[in-house]
Amino acid sequence: MVKTGNGIKDLEEVRAYLFVVKGNSKSKINIDAIELRSDKSLECIRDAVKPDVPEGTFSFLMEGFEYKSNDELMSIYLHRTVWTNKASLAYSLESIDIEQPCSTAAALGPIMCKMSLGLVYTPSSNDSWVVLQRRFSLAKDWSNIKGIGFWLYGDNSYNEITLIFRDADNEAWQIPWIQLGWSGWRRFYYDFNDLTRDPYDSVKNVTSKKDFDKVKSMLIVMRGGVKSNIYLNAISLISLSPINQSEKIGLQTVSSINKIYLYWDDSSNPFISKYLIYRDGEMIGYSYNPFYIDADLPPANEHTYQVSAYFSNGREGEKSVSRVCSSKPKPSLSSNVKVDKDWLVVNGEKFFVKGIGYSPFRPYCDPRYDNPAPLDALEDDMRLIKDAGFNTLRTWDAMDERQLIMAEKYGLMVMQGLSIDPKGDFNNPEFVKNSLKAVEEKVKWSKDHDNVLCYMLINEPDVQTVLKSGVESVSSLFNNGAKTVRNIDSNKPISASLWVPTDFLDTSMLDFVCFNIYRYDSPMITQDMGYDNYINWLKKKHAQNKPLIISEFGYSVSPLGPGNYGYGGNTADAQKEGIINDIKQIIGAGATGFCVFEWIDEWWKNFDYESDANKHDSNDPEEWFGILGILDDKSSIQGEPRPAYYGLKNILTNFDVFYKDAVNSTGFNKDFILDIGTDKTKYISSEAINIVFTLMDGQRMPLRSAPITYTIRDKRNSIQTVGKVNTDKDGKVYFSYISLPGSKSTVLSISVGARLSNGLKAVNLKHIFIEEDMKYALKKRHAKMVKTSKPPQIDGVFDNAWKDANPMLLKGDVDNIVQARMGNWVGESGLSAKVYMLWDEANIYIFGDIVDEFPCINNNKDSGLWDGDALEIFLSTGPDKIPETGYSPDDFQVILGSNEKMWIYGQAAGGARNQEPKDSKIIVKKHEKGYTIEAKISLNNFNNPKFEAGKILGFDLALDDADKTQKREAQLVWSGLPNNYENSKYWGRCTLIDISKNKKGVLRGIWEIFKR
Repeated sequence: MVKTGNGIKDLEEVRAYLFVVKGNSKSKINIDAIELRSDKSLECIRDAVKPDVPEGTFSFLMEGFEYKSNDELMSIYLHRTVWTNKASLAYSLESIDIEQPCSTAAALGPIMCKMSLGLVYTPSSNDSWVVLQRRFSLAKDWSNIKGIGFWLYGDNSYNEITLIFRDADNEAWQIPWIQLGWSGWRRFYYDFNDLTRDPYDSVKNVTSKKDFDKVKSMLIVMRGGVKSNIYLNAISLISLSPINQSEKIGLQTVSSINKIYLYWDDSSNPFISKYLIYRDGEMIGYSYNPFYIDADLPPANEHTYQVSAYFSNGREGEKSVSRVCSSKPKPSLSSNVKVDKDWLVVNGEKFFVKGIGYSPFRPYCDPRYDNPAPLDALEDDMRLIKDAGFNTLRTWDAMDERQLIMAEKYGLMVMQGLSIDPKGDFNNPEFVKNSLKAVEEKVKWSKDHDNVLCYMLINEPDVQTVLKSGVESVSSLFNNGAKTVRNIDSNKPISASLWVPTDFLDTSMLDFVCFNIYRYDSPMITQDMGYDNYINWLKKKHAQNKPLIISEFGYSVSPLGPGNYGYGGNTADAQKEGIINDIKQIIGAGATGFCVFEWIDEWWKNFDYESDANKHDSNDPEEWFGILGILDDKSSIQGEPRPAYYGLKNILTNFDVFYKDAVNSTGFNKDFILDIGTDKTKYISSEAINIVFTLMDGQRMPLRSAPITYTIRDKRNSIQTVGKVNTDKDGKVYFSYISLPGSKSTVLSISVGARLSNGLKAVNLKHIFIEEDMKYALKKRHAKMVKTSKPPQIDGVFDNAWKDANPMLLKGDVDNIVQARMGNWVGESGLSAKVYMLWDEANIYIFGDIVDEFPCINNNKDSGLWDGDALEIFLSTGPDKIPETGYSPDDFQVILGSNEKMWIYGQAAGGARNQEPKDSKIIVKKHEKGYTIEAKISLNNFNNPKFEAGKILGFDLALDDADKTQKREAQLVWSGLPNNYENSKYWGRCTLIDISKNKKGVLRGIWEIFKR
C-alpha cells in the first residue's frame, strides 16, 4: 500500500498503465526508458516476461561455453551457420568480470560460468539482422523440459535478441524478443508454454504443436540498427525430472597412419556436455562431438580404448565396452596428394578417380534442418560403395569428421566439397569474407584426415550471378579460396566443379579441372559436338598438363520425363547403359577420373515446396538419379541397388580391361579444321555479330556443300538459337546474329559440328563477350489498345468484336528489332503469336492466336502456370512510377494458362496478388497450328484504375512454350526481357485509344456535306 494525499493506492498488483494524449493539434512524441523508483533497497524485481522457475523442477546446464579455445567453440557454432541481412557478427569466447547476481536467481540453475559467448553485432541499417545457429549432431529430446534460462549481458543499445528452437517438424519456436535496454548482467527464464511460432518461419503448418522430443537446433537472433557488444552465459534447461545418466556408448575404432580414430553414435540426451576418452585405462582427452582422433602414436602399438559421457551436473556415465586397436606402420591412404601432368598421384602411383557422388541424407531429412542418416545406414553405404569398386566419394558440402573416419575405414578417398554459395554476390566483400571463413573452418578439420583427396571450392557457379558479379570477381574468389586452403593444408590439390554454362571461366589458378557434364545438357552437345568431343575440347582448353575429372554425370529414372537418356523418364536398364557408355567416352576423351551422379535417391531436391523431403515426386527428375533407389515410404532407407549398381560393379572391379578398351575404341578428328570466325572479339548488346564457319580438310582445301550444325547460346539470358546449314563453294558459311537488345553484359557461346566421311566429327566452340547497351532503356515498343463498344463473347473464337484491335506480334523479331528469347526457340513455326487487346471502363480483353507445334501442354496451377504453355500479361497502371528494380504497387503480372487457369503473382502489395483474378474468365481452343486463348480480366484486380482514352500503361507480353519435357523450354517476349517477372524497368508501353469518337466525327462530317 502507498499512502498519498488523496488516499491509499493499491500498487501490489499493477495490471496495466495507460498513455493519455490530450490536445487539438497533431503531435509526434517518443517515449523511452520507463523506470520504477523506490526508496527501499530491492534485491530483485520479478518481471512478468521472466517468471520464476516452477517449483519441483531441476535446472541443468545445457551450454556453459566452457570451451578451451575459440577453435573448440567454432567446432560447435560453425561459421557456415551464420546468416545475415545487412549486418555482420563476430563471436568468440570471453572471460569478463561477473557481478554478484541477486539471490533469487540462484534458483534458476548455475549462477554463472567462467566463460561467456561474446557477440559483436555490426548492422548497416535499421532493418539489419543476424542469426547464429547451433545444430545438434543428433536431435535432442526436450520432451521432459519445462523451460529455458540464461544470463544475458546488456549494453543499452536497445537492439533486440531472441532464441529460436527448431522442432521435429522443422517448425521454429521462439522466446519473446528481449530489448537490450540495460547495462550489465540479467537472468532470464522462459516457460516453453509461452513460446510462439517464429512469424518469418518458412514452415507454415500453423495448426501444429511444439514437438520437442526432437529439437534439431538452437538459433540466436539479433536485430536492430545500432552496434552491440553483448554476452550470453549459462544457458540452462529446466527439467521435470533428474538427469538420465544411463547412457550406453557403442564405440568403434579405425586404424590409420600413426593415429587411431574413434567414433560412436551421438545421444539425444541434452545434458551430455562432452565425452571423456580413455586409452589403456587413463583419460587422455575429451570431445564435444561423437568422434576423437588419437594422433602421433608410434606405429603398430596396440591400445585399449573406452569412452564415457560427462553430464552437466558434473557426473560421469558408464564407460563403453573396450575396443582394442593399433596404428598402422605403413601408409594405406596418403596424406600427400600430388598432380603430375594429366594425373592425380597418391602414394607415388597414378590415381584414376572412380568416384560416386555421395550425400548422406535420406527421405524425410531436409539438409537445411536435419542431420545425415543413422550411423548404421552410413556404414552400410561405405561397405556397398567399396564392394562396387569405387575408390572415391565426391561431396558437395564438407563431410564431417565422423563421416571421413568411416570413409577411411573402407579405404575410400574423399573429394571434399567446400560449398561456396554458387549464387552469392562474388563482388561483395562481406560475402567473400564470410565464404573464405567457412572454407577455412572446413579445411581445418579436414586436414587431419589422410583420405581427403582434394578440395572443391564451389559447385556449378550460377552463370547469371557470375556475369552480374563480373568474371574477374569470380577469378579473384577462386584465387583467394585456393590461397586460404593452401595456408592450412598445402598437401592437397584444389579444384572447383564447373559446368557447361560457365565453361568460359578462367581455371588457371586451379590445380586440376572438374566439370559436371550431362549428355542431354545442350544442343551444343547433343547436336553439334557430341559428348566425347566436348570433353576433349575441355581437356585442350582448360586442362592441358592438368588432370580433368568429370565430377557429375548420370541419368534419372523418374517415372515422368522424356526417357531414352534424357532428363528423367529413363528405365533402370537405360540408366545403366547410359552411365557405362558415358564412362567409355570420358576415358577416351582424356579425362583421368569420373564421379557418377549419384549414390542414392534424394527426396529433398530443389526444395520445390517446404515438405519436399517427405515425398518422392514422380515429376522431379532430380530426386531419381540414385544407383540405389528408395521408391516410397515403404522402402528401406538403406536403398535397393538398381541395375546400374551391378553394371558399374562389373566394370570397376575389372577396370584395367575396361580402361584399355575405352582408350582404344575412341577416335578424334586430327586433320580436318572447322574454324569459327567473328569480325570482333567484343560487342555491345543489339550489335550485329558477323560470323563465318570454315571447313577444310588436312590439306587446307575447302569442303563444299558439307552439312554443318550450330548452336548459339546467350549464357546470361538462356536464349538459344540452333541451325543446320551447308558450306558454300569455299567451304564457308556466313551469317549475322543480333544479340539481345538491352541485355546486361553476357557471354555468347558458338558451337559448330560437321560429320566427316570417316565417321568422325570436326567440332569447335568459341566464346564472345558482349557488353550492355546502356541506351536501351529508351528503346521500348509502344502499342495501342482500342476501346470496345461491345465486349467480345469469351468463347475462344475471333469474332467481329476484335476487328478494330491492333495485333501485337511475338515471332522472334519485329520491325528488324530482335525480341527477347529464352530457351530453345526453333522459329516461328514452332512458337509465335498474334495477340489482340481491347478495353472498357470495367475490363481488359485479350485474344491470342498462338502457333505451337505441341499445343496446350500445361498441367500446372496457380504460381506454377509459367512452367507450361501460357501467355503472360505485364501491366503497370502507373508507368511513371516504375522502379529501377523490382515492382511498384501499380505493376502486375498475370498469366493465362493453356489449361484455362489464371493467376496474378505477388511481386508487390496492392490489388489482387497471389490469387486467381477476380470477376474474370478464360477459354482456350485448340486448332491445327496451335491454340487460341481468349480472356476477360476485371480492372478490380489492378487497384481499380481509371481507364480513359489517352492513358498510357506500362505493358508487355510473354509467350511460354512447353513441349515433350512437359516443362517450359522456350519463351518469347514482346518488348522487355525474360526477367520481366522480377523487374518492370524494360516493359514496353501501351496507349488506350477510343476510335469510336473518330468514327462519329467522320459520320457527322458526311452528314453536314449531305445537308448542303
